[in-house]
Amino acid sequence: MCFSVISRLDSLPIAKSAEPETNKPTKPASPLALGWNLEVKEKSGSWRRSKSNLPTEKHARGWAESECIRWKSPLKIIEVASGKEYELYCNPKTGKLSDSNKPAPVALLTEPEASERAKKINRQCVSNYSMKSMFDCDCIENQAKAEYMRSDASVAEGEIFKKVSNPPMSNQCVNREDLYKYVYEPCAFVLKLRRPNAEEICTCTAEKTVADFAKDPVLNMSQFNRVKDAAMKQCGLGKKSG
Repeated sequence: MCFSVISRLDSLPIAKSAEPETNKPTKPASPLALGWNLEVKEKSGSWRRSKSNLPTEKHARGWAESECIRWKSPLKIIEVASGKEYELYCNPKTGKLSDSNKPAPVALLTEPEASERAKKINRQCVSNYSMKSMFDCDCIENQAKAEYMRSDASVAEGEIFKKVSNPPMSNQCVNREDLYKYVYEPCAFVLKLRRPNAEEICTCTAEKTVADFAKDPVLNMSQFNRVKDAAMKQCGLGKKSG
């Protein structure tokens, strides 16, 4: 009886052992799980992720540059496989990109380049009768050159012009002598046949206008006229002569 049972067991097919899992060929990772991703910071503070991955870091940075120009917002690129993030700094004025979430190194002008640009601002000053009466145009040029030398090479001329024609830079360039004439001469021309005290009024007006303008020298005719009109009233123009 035992012999027959053993015989039957011997006749059963022996199951082959399964091959180790390590011997099985591995499937390549899905392309969607590889590559790089891009995120843009929105005004709400949340990060908006791109809908599709980019194959290489170079592609991700190229896309980031275009998004920087478009949105001028903080950006970061992400290596999908490792999850490592690289924050990028997007200059909101120029739309230029740099690493480490810090401004890119400033590209400065050479001294001859800064000097040439400053001369253009001098020519603007000289060609503007009101401006050259208020400010020393050579001083304005020197201030412009100094500002160009410490600014990014891509700075706009209008930005430099605004800086040098407004405090605090303009405080150093007030043209007191010509500004006095600019106020006194038309005042005297109008009043000399109408008021016996025209000389007194116009001298006072010119002196006070120069002093008050020098406190806040802005190239703005509306503001300047308010300063001059206030000086004329304080100097007696509104009072009847007698």
